[in-house]
Amino acid sequence: MDKFRAIAHQYLPACRADTIERAAWAVDEFEDVGAFVELLVDR
Repeated sequence: MDKFRAIAHQYLPACRADTIERAAWAVDEFEDVGAFVELLVDR
């Protein structure tokens, strides 16, 4: 999860922190990278 969080903070600085946390949680909980990307794009 930390890897995805770091990627999001690095490449998507405009994303709100809570959006990144929700996306990272989705990856951790469901191992769903697609959901991670969707949440970030749908900010």
